[in-house]
Parts: sequence; C-alpha cells; structure tokens
Amino acid sequence: MWVFCGGLSDHPTVLYQYHPTRSGQQALQFLDDYRGYIQSDDYNGYDYLTAKKGIVALGCRAHARRKFMDVVKVRKKHRGKRSNPRTLADQALDYIGKLYGIERQIRRLSPDEIYQYRQKESKPVLDQFKTLPGATEPLTPPKGLLGRANSLEPYA
Repeated sequence: MWVFCGGLSDHPTVLYQYHPTRSGQQALQFLDDYRGYIQSDDYNGYDYLTAKKGIVALGCRAHARRKFMDVVKVRKKHRGKRSNPRTLADQALDYIGKLYGIERQIRRLSPDEIYQYRQKESKPVLDQFKTLPGATEPLTPPKGLLGRANSLEPYA
C-alpha cells in the first residue's frame, strides 16, 4: 500500500494506492512530475525516487533511532556492564529524545503553530544533531551499524 500525503495546510490530502509489489517504480510513475520533499523509510526500493532531480529525500527519524539503538545494543553486548564512554550513537539518541519530547508538546497545535514551535525549538536541536555524523563519518565504515545509522539522513 502506497500512502501519499500532501496538499495545503488547511486542506491536507491523503491518497492510498495499492500495488502488489513494493517496487519504487510504482511511486515514481505516480510522482512523475513532482518536485519537493519525500519522506520514507530506508527501504532501497525508494531509491528511484530520491535519485530523481528536484526531489529532496527525508529519512524517518524512528528508523534512524532504531539503527542507533542497534549500535548501543551491540556495544553493550561486547563490553558488558562495565562503564562505557558515551559514543556518537548515545549522543544521537539524546538528540532524537529531545526531538520526540518537543513533538509530544505540540500534538494539539495548529499546523502554523507547529511550524513556528519547530523553528524555535526543534531547529536548534537539529542543527546540533547535524554536526555529529559529519565529524565522524570518515572514521565510520559505511556498512557498519553506525555507518548505516548515519546514512539515514534524519536531519533535514
């Protein structure tokens, strides 16, 4: 099931479209003339969309959080219960936790109020969050757990 959300803030639209496969070609055909932002999870079938000119890909913060959690779990498993220094994954989870807290506070606000609140509260957190992967990417194997977590771009 493909779910497309859009429209104006005072008249949002949600469209459900069924296809028997998860092939990104289905969404690419539907969004042929579209230019703008697309948010999706990390399924590689969506690569068709993000490779298209005029499309800005936004990752799913919940999926990114899960990848950082995997890094923390592996570290704890290998190091046991002894004191572990805080890592990039721990810091990333702290930022994501702050963002989740902000989102809980704005659930009942209007779209315009949400936008203003996010600009004031979330944007500074995201700006700090963006500095984490850039400072460590050269030291992080892209196929490792942390490299995959960094590649999800949950920062836009």
